[in-house]
Amino acid sequence: MLLGGRFLGSGGTTVFNSYLNTTDEHLVVECTLEGTIPGVKGTGTLPIIEFQVKEGEACDLNLYDTQLLNSNETAIILTVRNGHFSA
Repeated sequence: MLLGGRFLGSGGTTVFNSYLNTTDEHLVVECTLEGTIPGVKGTGTLPIIEFQVKEGEACDLNLYDTQLLNSNETAIILTVRNGHFSA
């Protein structure tokens, strides 16, 4: 499941799109404010991604090559948290 966090929405109406590229095996998430607004500043949650384990008792989820860009397509410092599932 993929949800938009509350941070960007604090600045106005958001447009949220995502797609899974199964050929290159990556997920692209796009979220932007609608209209010509300067954006938001501060800290907060942008996307929330929930994974479903289909089989097995345990697995790791490692995120790599993760990028976050601002409206000028300049990199933003982000914190990535890898995950683990166990039944």
